[in-house]
Amino acid sequence: MASQERREFDKYLKFLTFKTVQVIVQSRQGRKIATRSNPHGNDWFNLSILDDKQVTVELKRSLEGRLPEAGQPVCVEILMETSEGDSIVLEVWSIELDPSRRDVSVSVAHVLYPRLSLMLRSLVVLSRTTPAYKLSRSHEDTLKFTFRLYASSPDINTEGTYASIQYCTMYVSHYIIVLYTCCAISCCMHCHVVSWCRFQECRMCQDIVFVWHHLPLPPLPPHHHPP
Repeated sequence: MASQERREFDKYLKFLTFKTVQVIVQSRQGRKIATRSNPHGNDWFNLSILDDKQVTVELKRSLEGRLPEAGQPVCVEILMETSEGDSIVLEVWSIELDPSRRDVSVSVAHVLYPRLSLMLRSLVVLSRTTPAYKLSRSHEDTLKFTFRLYASSPDINTEGTYASIQYCTMYVSHYIIVLYTCCAISCCMHCHVVSWCRFQECRMCQDIVFVWHHLPLPPLPPHHHPP
C-alpha cells in the first residue's frame, strides 16, 4: 500500500474504531437516539451521533493510540453490575483486521470510505437487535451497565461460557474489517426473546436469566468482494 493511501487508511480506521465504540456503548445506556437530518453536515461517515465524553476519555486512556491490527483486535466489553456488587460480562464486541485478502484496485478514499460508512450505520441497527439492548432498555432504572476497552484478543474464558457469533463481515480495500461479537445472550426470565435457544448454562440474578448458547461461526466466502 502506498504511503499516502496507508495514511488515509489509518485515519479512517481510527475514526471507525472511535465511532464503533461510541455506537456500541451508547446503545447499552438505555437511551434512544434522536437526531435531525442534516444533508449538508460534515459528520464522519455521515453519522450524526454525539460522542459521549466518558467514552472518549476511556478510548484515549485504554488504547493509547493503538488501532486494530492483524491478531490484535480492539475489544469492547459490555458488563452489567448486579445488586451484590458483582459485574457480569454480557457481550464482547471486537474489531479486527484480516490481511489475508487484498484488493489493491480499490481506492481508499472513493470506495473504502463509503463502505465503512455503510458498515457503521449497519452497526447502529445491529447493536439494537441483540437481547442485551432490550435488557438495557427495559431495565434502564434498575440495572447499571458499564464497559471495558482493551487492545488484545477477546478476553474469553475456556469453559464455554460465551457463544461466538459473527454478526457482520465487511470486505474493504486491502483488508477485511471483521466486526463480530462473543455474546452471552441475556433476557428477562418472563419474556420469550430467546425461546429459540438451547439452554447450556443458567445463572440466576434476581429476575434475570443469563443463557449461553454455542452457535457455529460461519465460514468466510473464499473469494468474494462486494460490487
